[in-house]
Amino acid sequence: MNYREFTSNIKNQISLLPQERCLELALKICKELLFEYQAFSEKYEWGNADFLQNGITLCDKALNGQTDLSNIRELMSKIDSVTPDMDDYNSDELASYALNTAAAVNETLEYLIDNDKTHIINIA
Repeated sequence: MNYREFTSNIKNQISLLPQERCLELALKICKELLFEYQAFSEKYEWGNADFLQNGITLCDKALNGQTDLSNIRELMSKIDSVTPDMDDYNSDELASYALNTAAAVNETLEYLIDNDKTHIINIA
């Protein structure tokens, strides 16, 4: 399977998932990636994994019907502020994982706002 076939399959599979399953998938990925962000933050003494954890917690609550999206944009701004710029880290692999983690959490938060499955596809 080549990249084009893979992305096509992912898009097709996600398009069939109900909203709850999409959020579950996004959260699973975010939770797995969070460890990479924490390792990056410790190595470079930069960032704030708590912001990402707060985003994940908000999404978990939304999954359980406890939706409070009032501060979602502010939280996304905080996550943006601790998203590494690859140019600052000489394309370090750990920085790349940290960037992916922050992007995945922000995409999940965006999904809560607009239910656009493109966000889930981007995470996958």
